[in-house]
Amino acid sequence: MTRKQFPITKLFLYAIFTAFIVFHVTQSAFAEGNDSYSKGTDWQNPAKAAITALLAIPINTPTPKAEFTFVFEKIGMNVPLSPLTINNDTAKENMPDIKPVTISFNEDDGYIFEEGGIWFLLKESENFIEGMIGDVWGNGTGIYSYKVSEAQSGITLSETGIDGNAYSIAKYDVEIWVDKEYPDGKLYPKFVVVKIKEKNTDNIYPHFAEGTKVDPTPGKKDKINKTEFINTNYSQMLFNNTYWKTDGSHIENTTESVLEIVNKMGGLGAVLETPFEFTVAVTHPRIMSENPVCRAIVLDAGGKNITDDKHTNYNNGYLKIPSGEELKINLSDGQRLVFVDSYIGSIVSVKEKVSSDYIISYEYSFNDSEKFFYSVGLDFGFPRLGFDNGPHYLNAGIDINKVTFTNTRIGATPTGVSVDDLPYAVLIVIALTCVAFFVAIKLNKKKEAHKA
Repeated sequence: MTRKQFPITKLFLYAIFTAFIVFHVTQSAFAEGNDSYSKGTDWQNPAKAAITALLAIPINTPTPKAEFTFVFEKIGMNVPLSPLTINNDTAKENMPDIKPVTISFNEDDGYIFEEGGIWFLLKESENFIEGMIGDVWGNGTGIYSYKVSEAQSGITLSETGIDGNAYSIAKYDVEIWVDKEYPDGKLYPKFVVVKIKEKNTDNIYPHFAEGTKVDPTPGKKDKINKTEFINTNYSQMLFNNTYWKTDGSHIENTTESVLEIVNKMGGLGAVLETPFEFTVAVTHPRIMSENPVCRAIVLDAGGKNITDDKHTNYNNGYLKIPSGEELKINLSDGQRLVFVDSYIGSIVSVKEKVSSDYIISYEYSFNDSEKFFYSVGLDFGFPRLGFDNGPHYLNAGIDINKVTFTNTRIGATPTGVSVDDLPYAVLIVIALTCVAFFVAIKLNKKKEAHKA
């Protein structure tokens, strides 16, 4: 069939459809400031579209085993071009099914970038409309409308309940604009336009406003916005999932501590029983959907549990410390505050109230690194602007995170004889006693001589 022989009605409808596409896409381009849609040129080079799965985990957290599935629901034909009216049910029957998309993560996957103490892992799917050319588009040319969302399952959680997650609530409207190359070409996706549905936005990264159009093109290289990492490297049809995990045994087991704050005393004249005041806070990762409570115990130098109701926040054998709240606690020589559970990637701050009679030093290990600082006469600890800036994040692993404060006595005045000098003192006393005894005998003899 030649172009002249093509029915005038269909030519007219095709012209309207083409004009509508041009108008709609032009409006989108101007509204967004760039091309917020995927576009093809012909049936051999059709539009492509992909999904990006984003997994956000607190810094230092091991990557969980996770598999996310995204499903497509037929909505209908927005503009079913035909001489006959096609109702929505009939339109759905002739729309092709789009197969579910699956994206997996495993323990070997590392993070792509870090922001605000959060590691972000990203993976992009294959083109989910790959090979959909020709008669598969049963309604012919028109706009095929779908809704895509994430199935709420996929992360393998521990049976002991020490980890948690939040699935993506994002939903997108996906319009596939199907065109045909005339006079004898094939039907193909000319444009794919995606808009996030209202009240279904993720809030981790990045945050899209309701109704925002996003570019689903795989591996999109955005020449306008070069500052946004995702925009320049991935499909912007994002589904954000979060995962967090706690270390610790959740029981009183000091061999599996998550964090230890240790106090040591030293120096001439140090009074080992002297208590020093510490202020400790542990703030959970910001991606968590709950406000947890950490548990800690106090041990003496011999490892005995001395936690009792004299301590602040005492509750059923533990000190219960809500996330982000400061705990003030006194520790003397050898005593330590031991956290039996806390979330990986939590931010830790520790300060000691200092005394002018002591030099305070501390060493700590976080993130497989060790640091050492000391000072006199200041509120001492971390983070401390200009000295030991934070944040300091808990690492993954048992008995890895440890802070040891050492208080060394200075300027002590001797008040007696040193134990080291005791042997010499004894000899001097003996010698003086002998001299006194000898003098006494001499004087006694002189007295007797005078009497005679």
